[in-house]
Amino acid sequence: MNEDKQGIPFCGMSGKILTELLLSAGLTREDIFITNTLLCRPPDNRNPKEEEIENCRSRLDNLIKIMQPKVIVTIGNFATERILDKNGINKLRGKVFPLVINHQEVQVVPVIHPASYLYSGRNPEMFKQMQNDFKVISGIVKENKKQMNLIEF
Repeated sequence: MNEDKQGIPFCGMSGKILTELLLSAGLTREDIFITNTLLCRPPDNRNPKEEEIENCRSRLDNLIKIMQPKVIVTIGNFATERILDKNGINKLRGKVFPLVINHQEVQVVPVIHPASYLYSGRNPEMFKQMQNDFKVISGIVKENKKQMNLIEF
């Protein structure tokens, strides 16, 4: 709900958890770009309907085309299903899925949404798993930077 008011993704308590996870993996918000699958939060914070996700499909597709990311991190079930067309975040989390989007190879890493951690009562075991997943992401980001540096020289 803070996101709708401020127009900034992950600016509330989930955002604080996300920042903490990034920092634990040696990343900052300045290292990444964050957007949402849906720009408008469904009423009463309910799960988005399929047609609502489809309404935002072209915006997200265009953004990916413009940004040409090497890595996409899908946070939670809805983003993961939208990008990978797979569901079951607990089985998919922390794994790397090579994918071609807009004729470009991308590595997709699904992670558990920080809100799930909050709803779990801040389960320390879940947080440790989330930190490990973000270390996977950090490794991919660092490897891509290294490859890009090799190409530049």
